[in-house]
Amino acid sequence: MSTQPERDLAEYQQLLEYLSTTQQTQVLAPIDGEGREFWVHAQADPTKEIEIEIDGKTRTYNQEEALNVVKKKVKQLEKEVNSVVNK
Repeated sequence: MSTQPERDLAEYQQLLEYLSTTQQTQVLAPIDGEGREFWVHAQADPTKEIEIEIDGKTRTYNQEEALNVVKKKVKQLEKEVNSVVNK
């Protein structure tokens, strides 16, 4: 069973992978913003502005800023996960 830091790390690593591409990606997004009942296809372009929530704060970044912020968060979470594993 994975811990919360491990789940967060996996999510941020996926986000980092997405941000590292320069291709548009087809994504599914809930149109109601809450549940997963009503889904639509959308184009996601990592070279445009992207809104990211980190530590409960949502902010809009350009691609370079987003890459830096997410890389920093991934490193932080890797340290947390490693400290738990090494106990």
